[in-house]
Amino acid sequence: MRRLNTSVRRLTNEAAVLQMLRDTFPTNDVQLLNIQAGDGVEKTRASVQKCGVFLGVHGAGMINEIYTLKDSVIFEMVPDNRPAYYRNCAVLRGLFYTNLLMSGTTTDTKSVTVNVAALQKKMQSIIIR
Repeated sequence: MRRLNTSVRRLTNEAAVLQMLRDTFPTNDVQLLNIQAGDGVEKTRASVQKCGVFLGVHGAGMINEIYTLKDSVIFEMVPDNRPAYYRNCAVLRGLFYTNLLMSGTTTDTKSVTVNVAALQKKMQSIIIR
């Protein structure tokens, strides 16, 4: 999930992450959600409700997890100096939540690179659950 046309945190290796997800889970429909400020609630809700796993970088866009269905997994990539605030929302809704700490990043970091191998390992562990 990402928001377009904003000055918020972005994955520098987004293409590599998407490819890893598609290669690791070839029978799943891996898609990138492009949520834009003008999309409105209904369009955003409809897009998010298609997610079995809602994966995103820590930031305001993660609040869209409120639209996920009750059997969804919330997966947040978190800078190592930031509490996992979006965990609270997931737990209060009874959803499975997990995160991956991104070492070397802070909440001020606007361009982040996720360790694709670590992400793959963590993703595989939640699918097995």
